[in-house]
Amino acid sequence: MSRSGNVRLEWGIVQSTSRRTLQLSGDPLFPAAGTIEINVGSTTARTLSKKEKGAAEDLAAAGDGGIYWRVKGHDGNGRTVYSDVFVFELIN
Repeated sequence: MSRSGNVRLEWGIVQSTSRRTLQLSGDPLFPAAGTIEINVGSTTARTLSKKEKGAAEDLAAAGDGGIYWRVKGHDGNGRTVYSDVFVFELIN
């Protein structure tokens, strides 16, 4: 993806969850100290704001250059489930 363009991430429904959090990290293991969490409610897509994109770039620079992302979902019974992990890179 281009550094100058918008970054739009889309995903399917994460099992039967109604509350979702988009997680971005420079590390595919998503350590708490190196992960950004964005509340996305029940939506299935998000265009990153300029601030969110900049923060993700900072995380990528500290890692291997990739920006890893996944969706964390919460169901009505308090269970937490995760989507598959995806990765993208921003290029000039």
